Parts: sequence; structure tokens; C-alpha cells
Amino acid sequence: YCIRDVEVELAIQRKVCNNTLNPVTPFERALYIFDQAMNDKGVCIDSELANNAIRMNDEAQDELFAEMQEITNLENPNSPVQLKQWLSNKLGRPIQSLAKEDAKELTKGASEDVKRVLYLRSMSSKTSVKKYEAITQARCSDNKLHDLLQFYGAKTGRWAGRIVQVHNLPRNSSKDLALARELVKKNDFELLELTFGNVCDILSQLIRTAFIAKENYSLCVCDFSAIEDRVI
Repeated sequence: YCIRDVEVELAIQRKVCNNTLNPVTPFERALYIFDQAMNDKGVCIDSELANNAIRMNDEAQDELFAEMQEITNLENPNSPVQLKQWLSNKLGRPIQSLAKEDAKELTKGASEDVKRVLYLRSMSSKTSVKKYEAITQARCSDNKLHDLLQFYGAKTGRWAGRIVQVHNLPRNSSKDLALARELVKKNDFELLELTFGNVCDILSQLIRTAFIAKENYSLCVCDFSAIEDRVI
């Protein structure tokens, strides 16, 4: 069946390469060339920030786990099965889901220990900080990330995020982001926790700042409002 595969691929090539059926406009070709150059150049990253953030997140996760254990007396409060059983006993009704919206409903009228445990769980389940791991794993010898955007990655023609998914970075709302960044760079976990309280949350907000401009350059960030909807 390999022969049939080749026949199909050749037929596809004839269709795609037929400029009368699928003409590549000069504008699209220019965009493609620009994309290749952009991904070849890559973007600089702050390795020190990313590495320290990973260590700090691990420490924060240990603290969250220990506090959840202390409140619930569960062997593994991160286990959905164990936590559902504990919540069922506390609330006096079976718990079917621990999804984000369902967890919000569970806090209504609940005791303080239930509210605290659900809050701690929401902090420990933050997945955005895993982007730091993706950054360090994909880092090249030039201390840059390459090929973060795929040209025409979606059927609508837009770029698609790859590796770290830079199209979906957490927003940063803290007014003291520069201070938080400095404390992470210094690897000062205690002062970061004392100043900002929620370490996992502030680390999540700092992900955008892990992408930096090369020396003597500035990094400009812009966005189009609902661009894909508008194009469609």
C-alpha cells in the first residue's frame, strides 16, 4: 500500500502546485518568507528567571500539599477520589465533579476549611507555570526559542502557537511585577511569598516576562482585538 500512498501524494502535489487552481499571491509568499526568517531568528529568553520559577513552583506546591494534608488528614489530598470523599463527608452530599465552575458552587455556604481546601487545590492545579518547563526544554544553544509560531497553522490562515503556546499566556495584573521579577531572579522564595502571598499565581503572571529582547533592543508587544473573528 506504500505504492498507493506515493500515487496519492503525487496527485496532491499536482493539485497544490497548479498555480491556476491555487495561486500563491505575492503577499502570501512575502508573509511565508517573513515567517521563516522570524522563526529562524527566534526570541531570547531569561533562563535564570525560568529556572528559578520552576524551583519556586516546586517549593510552593510542597507547601500547598502540606497544608491540604493538615486540614483534610488525607494521605494524598491531590487525589480526586480521596478529596471528593472528604468533601462529601463535609458537605453531606455526594460530589460528582471538582471542575473549576463546580468547585465555585461548592464554596457557597461551605465551612472555612472546605473553602480553604478548594482554594489550595485551585492554586496547586495551575498548569500555566508548566510553560516554564517547556521554555527550558526547548531552549537552544543560542539561549533562544525557535519555531514558536506556525504559518497558516489554522484553516482560517492565522498563525498557530507551538511549543510554549505564546497565544495563550496568562495576563499579568500585579502592579509590582518588576519587584516580583527581581525576587524570582534572586531566588528569594520567602520574600516573594511574604510580599505577594500566592507564589503560584505571581509566577504565572511572570511568564510573559521570560521572553526578552536581545541586548540594545526593545521588545514591543501589540495585539489586534478579535482579529480572527473580524477576518472571518
